[in-house]
Amino acid sequence: MSAVRHCYSPDAPQTERLAAYLEEKEARVERRKAFARRHAGETVVQLVLNIPGRIKDSALLRRLLASGMSEFALRFPQLTECALTNASAGPSALFAAAEAPQSVKEKTAELEALHPWSRLFDFDVYDAGGKTVSLASRHGMGRTCFVCSRPAALCMREKSHSAEDVAQSVTDRLARFAAYETAFTVSAAARRAGALALRAALYEVGLQPKPGLVDPAHSGSHEDMDFFTFQRSAAAISSFFPRFFAAGEWIADDPAFLLAVLRLIGLEAEEAMYETTGHINTHKGLIFSLGLVLGAAGEVSAAQREAFDELDEKTFIKNVLDKTAELGRLTLTDFTGRPSEETPGMRAHRDYGLTGIRGEAAAGFPAIETPLLALCSLPEADLDARRLLEALFEIMSELDDTTLVRRGQKEASRGSSAPRRGGIEALAAVKRCARDLLQSGALRQASWRDAVHTVDREFVARRLSPGGAADCLSVMLFLIWLAREQ
Repeated sequence: MSAVRHCYSPDAPQTERLAAYLEEKEARVERRKAFARRHAGETVVQLVLNIPGRIKDSALLRRLLASGMSEFALRFPQLTECALTNASAGPSALFAAAEAPQSVKEKTAELEALHPWSRLFDFDVYDAGGKTVSLASRHGMGRTCFVCSRPAALCMREKSHSAEDVAQSVTDRLARFAAYETAFTVSAAARRAGALALRAALYEVGLQPKPGLVDPAHSGSHEDMDFFTFQRSAAAISSFFPRFFAAGEWIADDPAFLLAVLRLIGLEAEEAMYETTGHINTHKGLIFSLGLVLGAAGEVSAAQREAFDELDEKTFIKNVLDKTAELGRLTLTDFTGRPSEETPGMRAHRDYGLTGIRGEAAAGFPAIETPLLALCSLPEADLDARRLLEALFEIMSELDDTTLVRRGQKEASRGSSAPRRGGIEALAAVKRCARDLLQSGALRQASWRDAVHTVDREFVARRLSPGGAADCLSVMLFLIWLAREQ
């Protein structure tokens, strides 16, 4: 299902679009007058959405209007009637309240400033005679600009902002609203997906022995965290997994807007993680990777339900990864411009040209392809520690893991090696080690644990930790389990 519906065909001549707009505006006035006649002597309020551009109606915009209606009803317990109308110019609502018009206007002005997105609400108040009620304190200056804090009328008169700037401001506000809504409204499918994502995160940290990574037995190459740190962190971020999926369910065919919403939810998840761990980064990479995949999965699942489509597991996974790649390609713009915060991934791109987890997502997570195909058809009982560790090493052999680059640089700076060379050498060494172990067949022998312990000792000695590969393992497990539930 398309995320938005154009109220007028973009191919129609401008005069035709203008005529249709004016016709709808007149129809809205007539609906308000008819409503007012039914409520003679009462204050009438009309709520419309202030959305510039031709796109006036979508599932998300109807949610936004419903939010404004709920906020209004909470402040007016003496509300007489509320009528919802849907038209080509977008949804709107009419209210009748037994309260003085000026008092109603003051309360609606407060509502219009309540949230970042409530600037998109437009409450027009009419007295018993049908006259528009103004807020005296504004002295005719009206509301503030979408982009800045100046009066909107002044900015429009002076043409202070481009149409693109205004459109971006509206998009940002809608994204904040969508992210906010996911905290309160998620489907049963989103809850199930969130539970599987948490399960995947717990499987990964519980898997042992792992080379250089935290597991129940030891902290690997990490001195600032242990198994319980990861458990607390997973619990703290678990409530955000259903929200990523819900965002994908709501927003279709608009990857840029979906990515904006996913990023807002991801920032909340990171904040919860840091608060729980004392500012230790346990799951930042996983929040990014699983956030994208969950959002893509939500969109694919919603489309599948609407079309009454039944996909086999491999086709479902392919569709999710294709959608993930659309989102991932948009994140590559993080490497351009002047970001306010330079992440380790950005430094790896600057120093070595590596795109890291962004590039992996943009390509549809190719590093998990081989183990995913091998494991997705196995029964649950066969997804044992040995097979999952083999999958982890297969991912390590392919992934440009910038976590390894960062830790390699840091370790090289302690000694005599050049940090930049030490970073890329660490990545190459881990890839080589993983390939050698897989080709030797040691992971398929009865003594496979001994082989992994040997690699672990080497990684710990060099303070190397393939955290990106661990995140990809969680992504792989999530996809397998979600596909089985479709």
